[in-house]
Amino acid sequence: MSEGQELPPIPADFEQFTLRTACALVRGGYRCLRDVQAASDAELLELRNFGYRSLAELRAAGRR
Repeated sequence: MSEGQELPPIPADFEQFTLRTACALVRGGYRCLRDVQAASDAELLELRNFGYRSLAELRAAGRR
């Protein structure tokens, strides 16, 4: 996604996450939790604005 381009709406699956994490996932092309669960930690950590805190947030949500 180029600068200044609007993001698509945040999927309902991602509303439990911080806005930063949700936007990073959407910008990375993820549209549902199933897609995120299929990705490796390394793939997720390559996303812009997605770091270890975001990864921990995903892991914590997976335990609920």
